[in-house]
Order: sequence, then structure tokens, then C-alpha cells
Amino acid sequence: MRVNFDKPIIEKECVLKTVIGDLDNFYASASDIDRVNLFFILLASLYYYEENGDAVRAAYLS
Repeated sequence: MRVNFDKPIIEKECVLKTVIGDLDNFYASASDIDRVNLFFILLASLYYYEENGDAVRAAYLS
């Protein structure tokens, strides 16, 4: 998984490809600031897909 901090929403194609291991690996190697940034990207993505009626991706991110 690649995190692009310039885009606050995880791309539609990437959401369902993301697995817990990807997040674990990112958190293990990221700085504290990048960890917090990822949390907010995940949260923003959850709200984005939820508001746009994409229940599958919203559920996957929750």
C-alpha cells in the first residue's frame, strides 16, 4: 500500500486491495506524524465512501 499524503482519500481501486498487513507494515516503519496522517486519511476516506453510497468500501475501511 502506498500512502499519498497529497490526496486525502484512498483511491477506489486501492481500498479493497488494502489488507491489515499493509497497515501494520506502514505503522511499524512510519514516523509518529505519518501514523497520525494515515489515521485521518483512513477516516476521511471512510466518510467519503459512506457519503457517496459506497457501503462496501466504507465498511472495509471501518
